[in-house]
Amino acid sequence: MRGGGPGERSPGGFRLRTGAEVRRPVLVRRMRPLGFCLEDVRRLLNVLGQLPDTGGPLPATGEQAHEELVTTLRKYWERADARGEDLRGELRAAEDFAGAPHGRLPRLPAASAASRKAVR
Repeated sequence: MRGGGPGERSPGGFRLRTGAEVRRPVLVRRMRPLGFCLEDVRRLLNVLGQLPDTGGPLPATGEQAHEELVTTLRKYWERADARGEDLRGELRAAEDFAGAPHGRLPRLPAASAASRKAVR
């Protein structure tokens, strides 16, 4: 996507955004439920911006800098995976709790319509 400096607009009046400006809000929405803060998003965007596209050459800073970027990226993946597993566990527990009354309902005596309305 072509983009320029702040405030640049297309001939149709639309604001031109750089690739990073487009990716940032998407990344925020995806990372926030996993417990990442805005600073984490900034750092991750910085790392991603320094890594070459697939098949590209290593950065001019050399192989060691590249390995440090990959290590940082791997740490984000590991944190995201761990938090995702925590969330899946919380969801299983919530589903177990929510499903528990359903198993008991058929064993309960039929209640009057008035008492069922009172529970809601």
